[in-house]
Amino acid sequence: MHIINPVTTETLTAGEKYTLDQKLKKLLVEDECFIYVQPLMNGLKPDFVLIGKDFGIIIIEVKDWSDNYIKNANKKIITCYDKTYKNPNIQVKLYKGIITSKLTNIVDFIDDEGELTVPIKSLIFYVNLTQKAIKKNPDLLDYDTHCFDKKMLRTLTHKELIEQQPCAFDNTELKAIRASLFPEISIPKTINIDPDECLYVKDIRALDNEQEEFAKKIPNGHYMVSGIPGSGKTIILLARAIHLAQSNQDFNIIILTYTKALANKLKLQLKVKAIEMQISSGIVHKIEIKHFHKLCYDLVGYPSQPREQENECFYNEFWPREAIKAVTENSKYNAVLVDEYQDFHTDWFELCKKICKKTSDGKENLFFAGDRLQRIYDITWNSYKEIGINIQGRSKLLKIPYRTNPNHMDFALKFLSIDEVLAKDICHFYELENLNSVSILNNNIYTLKGSINDIIIKQNISPEDILILCHSQSECKNILNSLPLNLQSQFITGKIPTIHQGLITTYHSSKGLEAKYCILTKVEKFEINKKNRILMYVGMTRASEKLIIHFENNKNFAQEITEILI
Repeated sequence: MHIINPVTTETLTAGEKYTLDQKLKKLLVEDECFIYVQPLMNGLKPDFVLIGKDFGIIIIEVKDWSDNYIKNANKKIITCYDKTYKNPNIQVKLYKGIITSKLTNIVDFIDDEGELTVPIKSLIFYVNLTQKAIKKNPDLLDYDTHCFDKKMLRTLTHKELIEQQPCAFDNTELKAIRASLFPEISIPKTINIDPDECLYVKDIRALDNEQEEFAKKIPNGHYMVSGIPGSGKTIILLARAIHLAQSNQDFNIIILTYTKALANKLKLQLKVKAIEMQISSGIVHKIEIKHFHKLCYDLVGYPSQPREQENECFYNEFWPREAIKAVTENSKYNAVLVDEYQDFHTDWFELCKKICKKTSDGKENLFFAGDRLQRIYDITWNSYKEIGINIQGRSKLLKIPYRTNPNHMDFALKFLSIDEVLAKDICHFYELENLNSVSILNNNIYTLKGSINDIIIKQNISPEDILILCHSQSECKNILNSLPLNLQSQFITGKIPTIHQGLITTYHSSKGLEAKYCILTKVEKFEINKKNRILMYVGMTRASEKLIIHFENNKNFAQEITEILI
């Protein structure tokens, strides 16, 4: 039994607490199931949604009404002494309709007659009503819904709770059901969605129960999720932002990134999630996404750079400190989420804390996602205590890659572990598996265009599924110009591509990007040092299916890679 409970117990009614603590937790303790407490579904909040291997889906609506509270009832409205309510039978039918529409998108859950094969059962718990009161108001009952009065609830059995059409779902099917009902936890294969495409259970990936629970934790302090590339860090971060925006009416949220490219990508992912979840524009607008220096610019503009100061010091220290001074006591944001936290500098974390409103107990609602193995810039901090972040008991490490091909991940970690310092971190967190082949192109840059042409023409790979990494923008343009004229329009350099375009960008700009095919060009140009090794690691973990490593001379990293693969 897994409980996804993103609300505080104070927000539950007495009847809802009784249902959760005295009934569901006790009756389902040995079941392989999920209990969702007031989950958000298309802007609505059923009291409980249960998803189980042996019973499918159960919707539970709880009412605390007493015998003397109800004046009269009809099929549509329940009139009470202080207000009127929608008939709970209408509510559960509405919830069932939403769930049915979501599950019918998956081909495996539809039989040959076009009917849904996932059982859905609706229950209404009248925790304080007697059978006499319900008989007096017969419209509280419905032929399609199982209703329980307070006496029936006291003696409720496991069989009565879950009894319905027998079923036996496996873990993959259970995950597909969860991802369909709660798209914020799904891990997309691509950000381009074709609504007419058939969707199968095997195609669906989602956060596991611990990751989902972590994303939906009550906002009361600092949280951090770390993990290897493609392990779902950004999905967790985005799911949390959506959850906070939907669950807290007055919340303003900001997501900060290190680069403009990553900020643009997150904006696109948020747009896709909003469509999937039918989130209103008002909810989406509560989530700002900016790269860090855009935040600084919005706070203080572009300050004059002291003549004696180097650019690196200006951008990493001087400008952020000026932004910190400009923050007033009336902080704008209720939650600040940071993607790729490992590249943030000490003062950057201080600014994150300054712009975040404190909770009643004096804490900031901060959430960090990243991978310390991808720290490609010179950072001055070495411990979370140094930057004022308290994540004791509030962190999670992700080891399973969902996006990156496991063979590529293993190859990248072995390459990284050649450095003794990095090897200690890797051995502490990760397990290396047996290594399979990675493609190598040992030729000059001009014959590389032939290989790209072969990938597209002979292997029938779409340009939008190809990411090419270079050392500089000029190299990106040279590769683009060397491609056949019919392919040049199908690639773009230096920025997030549009649909049906491949991307040619720099190694430094690749963080957060992904593609089925990734080509690393001229790897021999890197001098062997820790910083460049991490940069190569980032590039190696961008591909979901095929990693291609190109070099003109077998030296430096090219020689190391060759030795690993032999």
